[in-house]
Amino acid sequence: MKKETIRITCAQMHSLTNEKRKNLDKMKQLADMALQKYPDTDLILFPELATTGCECTPEDCRSIAETMQGPSIKELSNYARDHSVFLVFGFIEKDPDTDKVYNSAALIDRSGKVLGQYRKMHLVEEEKPGVESGNSDYPVFQTEIGTIGIMICWDSAFPETARILALKGADYILIPAAWEKPQQHDWDLVQQARAFDNVIYTACCNQVGAE
Repeated sequence: MKKETIRITCAQMHSLTNEKRKNLDKMKQLADMALQKYPDTDLILFPELATTGCECTPEDCRSIAETMQGPSIKELSNYARDHSVFLVFGFIEKDPDTDKVYNSAALIDRSGKVLGQYRKMHLVEEEKPGVESGNSDYPVFQTEIGTIGIMICWDSAFPETARILALKGADYILIPAAWEKPQQHDWDLVQQARAFDNVIYTACCNQVGAE
């Protein structure tokens, strides 16, 4: 039965480009802090490309990309299982069947099971040389803490993205992001608008720091 009330903790961080080991250590450190401060946390949300950083070249994107069975996913799956918490985080994904590379977000449940991924659909110009546009089918995920929709950063600027997720039954939408400071007003506006449009909760976690 779905929980009536859940706690989502957003773990903002500055992910270092091409420093996967440091980023994973930082993610687990922040998760530890979150669980110590809020022991009833059901889900921890990290930013877009949390494991890899945001400013990789096309060559770097390909070299640091992982499949859904990659070492970073396995490490964070083990953390989720050991701490009985859901995790959502951004990473650069390689599809083993097509060899294409995506800006993705993974969802792991509290047992450590990888429930799936969402691949960013709406790319900004700087991303297009390195990654492919992703999920036009906008998956939702049925879990014990409700039906979860995910979109990534610039996806949230498009009303249709959130509307499709809401019509598919999402109870709330998680938005890992790396939205730059000069557009801070836009960030506030679009996240609030997507929640208002659909009478739905959104949880948004942005990168911090400077690349």
